[in-house]
Amino acid sequence: MPLSKHLFVVIFAVLTCTDGSPLFIPAPHDTSKVARDEPFSMPMPAMPPECLGTSFGTDEDRNKVWEDSKAGELADAFIQNHMQKDWVLELWKFIFPDKNPEPFSCTETSTGCDEVPECSEFAAAGYVGGYYLFRSLSDIHSWFREFKLQVLSAGIQELLDINIVVGEFHIKAPPFNLAINSFGMMSSSFGLLSVVFGSNPITSAFFGGVSGLAGIISSSIPHNIKPTLDAADLTGSLSGLVLQAFTAASTGIDKALMAIFSDGPPEDIPQAMRSQAWLSASVQALGNGKWILDKPTEDLPALGQHLAHQMKQVIAWNMIRMGRNAIVVIDTLSNPVDCAASASGAWSIRQNGCYNVYEKNKKEDLLDLGEDIKSLWGEKYEMDKLATYENTAECWESSGGTVGDPGYLTDITQLGLASCTFGMEVVKGELKPMRTLRAKGFFLVKDPTYPGQDKEHHACIYPCESLQ
Repeated sequence: MPLSKHLFVVIFAVLTCTDGSPLFIPAPHDTSKVARDEPFSMPMPAMPPECLGTSFGTDEDRNKVWEDSKAGELADAFIQNHMQKDWVLELWKFIFPDKNPEPFSCTETSTGCDEVPECSEFAAAGYVGGYYLFRSLSDIHSWFREFKLQVLSAGIQELLDINIVVGEFHIKAPPFNLAINSFGMMSSSFGLLSVVFGSNPITSAFFGGVSGLAGIISSSIPHNIKPTLDAADLTGSLSGLVLQAFTAASTGIDKALMAIFSDGPPEDIPQAMRSQAWLSASVQALGNGKWILDKPTEDLPALGQHLAHQMKQVIAWNMIRMGRNAIVVIDTLSNPVDCAASASGAWSIRQNGCYNVYEKNKKEDLLDLGEDIKSLWGEKYEMDKLATYENTAECWESSGGTVGDPGYLTDITQLGLASCTFGMEVVKGELKPMRTLRAKGFFLVKDPTYPGQDKEHHACIYPCESLQ
């Protein structure tokens, strides 16, 4: 027998099973067939043979199709059977071994992650749940990507007008550098989400994303070195601190995507975004179908404008607090009529007194800042007087007589101001005019029952340092 025939017989024998059927030899780097033929340590779920719809109007409908299609079970089982690293890309190759996998290499915001096939294609492959899973993955990726592009853009930062704020309220350089929590200022500025949505209901996906990112920003404040305003360069240093907060949000998005789509640390996925029913944090982030949205990014431009507007309010308030040495006074000698006549007064039924803002004048007296800050309540800043003062007072009271750290929204049913959005020192008592040659402002006989008041002097006169 010729040598070539001997060689053919040997090769044929090697490539043939004992029953005569040909062996499958995968091409280099082609694991699709191997993946489909591997035994699973965790059974893959049985899924409906046909699609269950493609558009869902409520969170309840989205949750139902997620459960009925076994989308979450598919993701959890695949991750447990294989590995967390690049699990989305590998699952795509498992379901569609003949399709280009590149569209679902989604670990960065620069990638597309948008080309989800028709539901019928998933049904034909035997994985209907995959359609709802990849819809969720695509939508959450789109939301994060557009959040970065539209809400965290340089254009939004420019709307803050920090230099104009500093000039408008006659902000003076404080005598020394002051600590300021720019991260908390930004995270609290995502409050009042009802303004963004109006009468339309906010989706739990949108709320979870915003709350999660606000939490990331809030926790990004350095623990070893507190952010500090440079008294010699208020505008420049504040702009730099605000940029740090925006950068923290952008970095948080990058980390969250790596944790959702691959093997980034699970703790990089905000807790506000997670549903605890699943083994993998990546699947928890998909929130039982809440990300199956027809238009996942449509409200982000409005959110960017809202963030800029409310953060500008917060910056103005903090600049007045630090650059004008301002405090909120609750005057219990006033009445609703006189209070309403004041440029910045607001009567509080809860306090039975009149809120207003005063400047502590070198520890000598209190000067009415009402006229100087009245633009806060006008068309430019659109701050609600009473809501602002109540937020300030509630922050002071709940923090035991100190200015508490800014919070952020954590409850989808409570979409008002975040706690301590407008933090400032608060005093309460009887406000009376000074009658001395040196001081022509006011002094306050403190209410000793109010948080933070001087309990040792039951008739303490404020400012206590100079008028004991």
